[in-house]
Amino acid sequence: GTGEVTTEITDNDAVVFNIAQTTPTITEGGAANTYSVSTTGNVTPGVGQTFQVDLSLVLANGNGVDDAELADLNEVFSTAVGTAAAATTGVSWDGTALTFDENWDGTPFTFTLSAFDDNLAEGLEDYNVEISNEQATNGISVSIGTGEVTTEITDNDAVVFNIAQTTPT
Repeated sequence: GTGEVTTEITDNDAVVFNIAQTTPTITEGGAANTYSVSTTGNVTPGVGQTFQVDLSLVLANGNGVDDAELADLNEVFSTAVGTAAAATTGVSWDGTALTFDENWDGTPFTFTLSAFDDNLAEGLEDYNVEISNEQATNGISVSIGTGEVTTEITDNDAVVFNIAQTTPT
């Protein structure tokens, strides 16, 4: 006789998201840092599937950044990520989450942030770039390996006091 056999294949490709940076310290005044979001083993979504991870900029404790600078930094961050996503096939950015669709080729998603050059003597400032809230369609196993990197900005402004004699004695 003839019979029927059903075979179930369990996918063994787990998606592990990581974030990295080129350097942990940059100097104010035009220095830049490049960040990359990748998956371990460059695993990519299958047809009709997506991977998603939230990407955010968070101030580190004792960072020295005031509210006005924070607003500027968040705007620059969102613009940099949005511009990079628009230029990367299969990657989109909604202001909170990066989505990787079936057209993404698995290469790390990268974006660059430059340090503001202001005229304020501030000391060290630092911030974290973080990934969180990992998701995938169709029950794919997804997790986060390295979830944050800290960048420290070294100030290029100094306070200099001068003493001048106005009347010779």
